[in-house]
Amino acid sequence: MSRVLYLSIRALERSVIVVVDPLQFYKETDMDVYYKELICYYINATIHNHKPINEKMNYVVAAQRYYKRVLTTLGLYAMTLFVFCIKKYDLVAGSPFGKALEMIDGYHPEPWWLLVLMGISAFAIILLVVSCVCVKEKK
Repeated sequence: MSRVLYLSIRALERSVIVVVDPLQFYKETDMDVYYKELICYYINATIHNHKPINEKMNYVVAAQRYYKRVLTTLGLYAMTLFVFCIKKYDLVAGSPFGKALEMIDGYHPEPWWLLVLMGISAFAIILLVVSCVCVKEKK
């Protein structure tokens, strides 16, 4: 979630974008010169705007990808909470739903599985911090 916020803020930051003002060329008396200068300025403005616009789009696309991951994680978390709350109610003995909840509740993973999951989580957090630092250094 922190990565989504970071990328969203980076996408919303102001960047230097060249804006074409046709009024600055309006002083020309000859229309051919006016059109030539205006076309050249449009071309140069377009070339100069490629990098800032592409950077903004990269941040937007990355934020969308991370947001989809956050939604999936929150959905799984909500399902887990739902199962935890449902198992607190007395269900009719022998129902398939009750048996499924008892089976889920009765599962006790091996300790090494928990250690592996904690290691993967710690590695992911370290990669997140490193990627944030590397992105700041490139600017």
